[in-house]
Amino acid sequence: MNYRKLKEVIGVNMLRLSIIFTAFFLISFMYVIFSNGYSVLSWSFLVESPRNAMTEGGIFPALIGTLSLTVLSILIALPLGILTAVYMVHLAKPSWLVRVVRIAVNTLAGVPSIIYGLFGLALFVRTLNLQVSILSGSLTLAILVLPVIINASEEAIRGVPKSFIEASLALGASQRDTILRVVIPTALPNILTGAIISIGRVAGETAPIMFTAATFYTRKLPTSENLKLWFDDNYVLHDLDFTVHEKKITALIGPSGCGKSTLLRSFNRMNDLIPECKIEGKINLHGENIYNPKMDITDIRTKIGMVFQRPNPFPKSIYNNVAYGLQIRGEKNRQVLNEAVEKSLRGAWLWDEVKDRLHSSAFSLSGGQQQRLCIARALANNPEVLLLDEPTSALDPKSTSKIEELCIDLKDKVTILIVTHNIGQAGRISDYTAFMYLGDIIEFGKTKDVFTVPKDKRTEAYLTGVFG
Repeated sequence: MNYRKLKEVIGVNMLRLSIIFTAFFLISFMYVIFSNGYSVLSWSFLVESPRNAMTEGGIFPALIGTLSLTVLSILIALPLGILTAVYMVHLAKPSWLVRVVRIAVNTLAGVPSIIYGLFGLALFVRTLNLQVSILSGSLTLAILVLPVIINASEEAIRGVPKSFIEASLALGASQRDTILRVVIPTALPNILTGAIISIGRVAGETAPIMFTAATFYTRKLPTSENLKLWFDDNYVLHDLDFTVHEKKITALIGPSGCGKSTLLRSFNRMNDLIPECKIEGKINLHGENIYNPKMDITDIRTKIGMVFQRPNPFPKSIYNNVAYGLQIRGEKNRQVLNEAVEKSLRGAWLWDEVKDRLHSSAFSLSGGQQQRLCIARALANNPEVLLLDEPTSALDPKSTSKIEELCIDLKDKVTILIVTHNIGQAGRISDYTAFMYLGDIIEFGKTKDVFTVPKDKRTEAYLTGVFG
């Protein structure tokens, strides 16, 4: 066997070995994905929207979004790419401008996608005010794949035999007719190859979509936008913009009648129970307006739990009080209920005090215990946000201290928004504080900043007791 033959044999065997290794790892990879994922695949996974920051639910919006972005961006880029290629090959005369355009196209083909994302954010989202939308994302992705389509189309058009063009012109066809009836149809299969490559790139890009089209599913806790509220003709909340911080305690403080509790009750639509209440603006949870008529109000109140000023346990046993939220949603499995009750009571620091009398009346508990029972009842729904409306105002100092310590412990598990008249309490337990006055949020920031270096004189006056 001569040296050349030996190299060929080694090369062929190396190629075969590479194919075997690649196939082995690909099959192993697909097997792991399929074996672990098959059990959770269902029709609902494909047709439902994600929930709880994409930890639950389905992928329907992602499927529709990817399809919409891909189709729209290709519809924009493909005609532009073909027209540009036709112009470059058949219409433009050789010049410095053509050379510059060709260099620019080749350069843009190698630009990182994140640069296109930033460009789309600056031009389409900010300058043209198209907002973060499918249109902004599609235009950005169209620009991203345009160089690929131009290059592929140009090569395909150059590959059309010159004899075809000459035959068409010899029959009296104009240059336009020749391009439309001969050149483009002949080059179309190769042009579509470039389009398919572009579709793959569009579907796989994340940076441009992230900046121009994505509605992020990181946890977006309640955020009010231009929130206005009236009770009949009484204008109570004045165009409020307010964000609740995740896994923190945010305190609403201010004099009586300033709108604290009204704002709090707006976050889970408890003000809907007041017939004369009228609301404008938005409160968004995970990017969706909770005041959208299509929103399920019971689902909202499950995600955003509430504990009221005075303890209000039901005339039921301690167990049934805590299990109530699960029971009304159809949960009948006794083991599930038992685990939820114990977990919630432990979370409210009440388990050790009541574990031996779970079936006793909730009214047998002290006032402080009843309030912690109400907190446990809310926690059983596994809420993302817990609204507390002056939860210690009716309690003795010892019970108040217990509730405050409990709130600090709970903030690692749930976001807390608390209304309080007790300025000291806000200073002790909250991470952020909003000072309200006459329906406006006068100042909002980190508690230590609001309390030590208030920016508004009215905040300072309230904190120092000048009014209140």
